[in-house]
Amino acid sequence: ETKVPDLRVRTSWRRRWSGRAWGLLMMGWLGCDGGPAALPLDHPAPTPFQPTQVRAQANMAATPAFADQTGGGIFVTAMGEAVRMRLDGSLAPLENHPGNAQAPGKVHTVFRMGTGAALVEADRGLYLAQGGWLISPSWSGMLGAGLRATAATQDGGVWLAHSSGLFRLRDGGLAELKVAGEPLDGVSALVAAPTEGGSASLWLLRQGELRRVVQTGGNAWQVRSVPSPLGANERVVQLVGVSASETGGEETWVLTSERLLRHTAEGWRGVMLESTPTQLLAAGRFVWVKAGAALLLYDADARTWAQVDGLDTREFRFLAADESGCAWVQLGADTVALSRGPVPRVLGLYEGMTLV
Repeated sequence: ETKVPDLRVRTSWRRRWSGRAWGLLMMGWLGCDGGPAALPLDHPAPTPFQPTQVRAQANMAATPAFADQTGGGIFVTAMGEAVRMRLDGSLAPLENHPGNAQAPGKVHTVFRMGTGAALVEADRGLYLAQGGWLISPSWSGMLGAGLRATAATQDGGVWLAHSSGLFRLRDGGLAELKVAGEPLDGVSALVAAPTEGGSASLWLLRQGELRRVVQTGGNAWQVRSVPSPLGANERVVQLVGVSASETGGEETWVLTSERLLRHTAEGWRGVMLESTPTQLLAAGRFVWVKAGAALLLYDADARTWAQVDGLDTREFRFLAADESGCAWVQLGADTVALSRGPVPRVLGLYEGMTLV
């Protein structure tokens, strides 16, 4: 067995709390401060548009995928195979790397590892999708099936929310974040968003409650509760992030059982939509929202809303989105890329660079 090293948790409250009581506080069992409050409200007036559509040339599974900003992405077919989607919807194979100890087997889902990298979960573990290959990383044996979410940070690290705990991948090494020796299991969503002071920070959804992990030292992190304006019976359903640009900072968007919230540098805001939102997806500076029969797109740079016109969304599911504002969705049996217009794609970027 290979032991995964632990990341340290540091806090000024350590001397006042000890043992199980401290563990309970940091793990968030005491709940969030705050409650229902009068919030500043956004009242979107979306402009309708006819979307540009590209259909996949094969049946894809209705499972999360990875959309690359250079076009296409990594998807899972209805037969459980990982494939590379091209710009025109055609497919290219992803083959088992000859250096792997065993073939991946049936593929279940795909997770984003950055602007141009994906992590594939299969029957026999986790595999990196790179250069037309499925490559088993050196740390894959430390984590079995059970990956729930990923988030890449500006320092080059990637956080992995697994059913067994919360892990950080950096420079090929895997470390686990624990609080009072206990794993942070039950995390279902992650969003990387630096603090106002520039420190690395991670929003997470754990067992229906919001928490924030903040870097306080080179290898030390603090888990904090997040005061939120939730009502007594309101629960958080989904969590996505908007990245920073020259015109605005990071934002965290929260889909609850009743409404849509956004957290900016000025605090919480509510988003008033004609119908209750049910699905949420974001990449770069764009946010896609499914509310009733409407499919909405928010551009954080232009601060404008648009609504897809002429699309039947009765059988609808988000699969992936990229930083250009393009979203891949499942419409009945079809997998379709939607965008406001033809998207210019730059194909000569080095790995890890982001086009804004």
